[in-house]
Amino acid sequence: MVNLLYTIFDVVKNPLGSNLCRGEDYICIAKLYEEKGDFQKSIECYKKAIESENIKEEACIKLSLLYKKLKMWDEAVSMWMEMAEKNIGTLIALEELSKYFEHIEKNYDKAIKEVERALHILSLKKRLLNQPDDKKLLEFKKRLERLKDKRLKNKGQIFFNVKNI
Repeated sequence: MVNLLYTIFDVVKNPLGSNLCRGEDYICIAKLYEEKGDFQKSIECYKKAIESENIKEEACIKLSLLYKKLKMWDEAVSMWMEMAEKNIGTLIALEELSKYFEHIEKNYDKAIKEVERALHILSLKKRLLNQPDDKKLLEFKKRLERLKDKRLKNKGQIFFNVKNI
């Protein structure tokens, strides 16, 4: 029993140097490090977990959201773009890109583009499976309308500011 505890301690202390870890283990250890505030080790463990095909999507999502939490925007955006391109958690990636473009860059056109990509995917899925609108589709439609309103108000504000110069 004591040997088992030492083994677990060693694996948690140095997961990347252990030959005992599997993909799921790396995610669990990454969460431990994240909760502890050791974000660099958490990132390393999530990256290692991404190498496991069976949990790649979960690891990509968790790593991208950690980047977002840490305001590591270049890494987060790069990851979301790659995820969308490779069809790994695509809808989450497109939603996060849309939020980034809306709230961080204040680029409503880009945000709208990402929402439209998500709506296209969801519409295809709906037609192929002959299903009614699901919650996610309705959420993206609402987001699109809100973004279009924001874009219109923003363009009106720019016009108003230029006119007063």
